[in-house]
Amino acid sequence: MFTMRNMEIANEAGKRLIRSREHLLHMLAEASELEHNLLCSYLYAAFSLKTDGTEELTNDEVLVVNRWRRQLMRVCIEEMGHLAQVANLMAAVGSRPHFDRPNLPVSPGYHPAGIQVALAPFSLDTLDHFIYLERPEGSNIQDAASFAVPTAKPRETEYGVLMPSAPDYATVGGFYGLLESGMEALAAEVGERNLFVGSKWSQLSSQEVNSPDLKVVSDLRSAKQAIQMVIVQGEGAPAEANASHFEAFKQVRSEYVRLIAGRSAFTPARNVARNPVMRRPLAENRVHVTSAAAAPVLDAANAVYSLMLRSLTATYDLDQGRAALRPVLVGLSFGLMHVLMQLSDVLTQLPANDEDGVNAGVTFAMLRSTEGFGPDVEVRALLGQRLSRILDELPRLSMSERTRSSIVENLRKLGVSLEG
Repeated sequence: MFTMRNMEIANEAGKRLIRSREHLLHMLAEASELEHNLLCSYLYAAFSLKTDGTEELTNDEVLVVNRWRRQLMRVCIEEMGHLAQVANLMAAVGSRPHFDRPNLPVSPGYHPAGIQVALAPFSLDTLDHFIYLERPEGSNIQDAASFAVPTAKPRETEYGVLMPSAPDYATVGGFYGLLESGMEALAAEVGERNLFVGSKWSQLSSQEVNSPDLKVVSDLRSAKQAIQMVIVQGEGAPAEANASHFEAFKQVRSEYVRLIAGRSAFTPARNVARNPVMRRPLAENRVHVTSAAAAPVLDAANAVYSLMLRSLTATYDLDQGRAALRPVLVGLSFGLMHVLMQLSDVLTQLPANDEDGVNAGVTFAMLRSTEGFGPDVEVRALLGQRLSRILDELPRLSMSERTRSSIVENLRKLGVSLEG
């Protein structure tokens, strides 16, 4: 948790760091990438969990593992809310949301030295890493050995320059402390009305995305409330916040240790690759997904993920004259997330290749273009065309007919929603 001294340091650093709207947007873009990257890594771990007794789990273990999946998905849903909250903050100060990010795993040094983001299946080591990422400011928790990068160097933050500098910080909560103090200082310098120039209309509301904590930002007070929500809910949450992501991961880990003590062969996750990639890797420690069964499913899963991002981006681009399209695009985004979960479940049961002896997993590959569409474009038609193209590929994918039928039905329903 922030001590008074930590707060003073963060306040002073934030005031020196954020000197203009450009600096603020630079920081908010980093916040968006952090939320997006963490969301993907948490989803990957959740997707790797086994589902039933046919996967060498006892009946009691099946109940526990399914509960863990629900707990992880609850964290993921809240991370999606954090991503939307940062998007609202960006819209409030006059920008478009930022949904781009580097492909995973993130290269060491892209984020500060202590924040490594990779795709890893559910394990004690992975949970230790998640606990470390979500640790409260000032704690002495260490990262899991397999995630630590001892050669990574701290960022050298520049102050008093025109071009924004990426700050160094120990925890995600500490980063948000910098962001909050810098935003407060900038509002005092230029005036709240001059800082918060974006419209409320351009932001998503809690009712639209079924996220009760999401806030529409219009002034410094609501901006600070939004940032504090993110801190308390997960990133750098206070130790007493029992519903935080930090505490959720600790509780799952504690129960995991007890179950191993009762049955040493207990293995809750499938033998899924760490850091899979869909293109030939340029770096070591990657698993290239090449098998005839898995590669097309991975292609389809990443296409669904990319379409979800484009639909979400297009939601923020709508003007009030196209208000009726907002719930359609929001529904499409959430519907595609469900389809992505279905395809990911298939992937984690298919061999990645003939060499590595592990199963595949979704890579959340990013296209170079994640933008929405122009102001005079028929958004429904273009999204529908891409949806149809994905549907056309489903017959050749390796999966049970029951799963295929369910995915086809879900995608067709989403297509119908775009035709209205």
